Amino acid sequence: MNIEKFHERLQSSRRIHVKQIHEVMEIVLGWESRNNGQLQKQFLEEAALIGLNGGPQFTFSEAVSLQIPCSNQDEIDRYWDLLTADGGQESQCGWLKDKFGFSWQVISPEMNQYLGGSDHEGAQRATQAMLGMKKINLAEMRKAYLGN
Repeated sequence: MNIEKFHERLQSSRRIHVKQIHEVMEIVLGWESRNNGQLQKQFLEEAALIGLNGGPQFTFSEAVSLQIPCSNQDEIDRYWDLLTADGGQESQCGWLKDKFGFSWQVISPEMNQYLGGSDHEGAQRATQAMLGMKKINLAEMRKAYLGN
């Protein structure tokens, strides 16, 4: 990562903002752009994420997780299998912990079509289907949304 490039881009955009979302605070350090009407956030470009061993008093929690936006079910399956191997733990709705206890969300942008689609009842069915899942199953979410 080019630190100078990142710093210059950050300074030019002046994008450091904090917003309260219910009990969750979101802090974004980076810049935003719109692509075909969709808001995209760039966060730390190619920076490495470093977790320090803080001893037993500072453990990982679901308060910090990484999302893996997968383009299809094969990618979901691949990342899910990789991260739950060797002691990882499945959770609910696409969440898991890897063998180190770090939380991940293995998801797909396709889910938005079902969870936020124009058919309100279909979205409710898709949500209920997702709540019963550990690993996301896009075909099942689509089936629930369509009422099949």
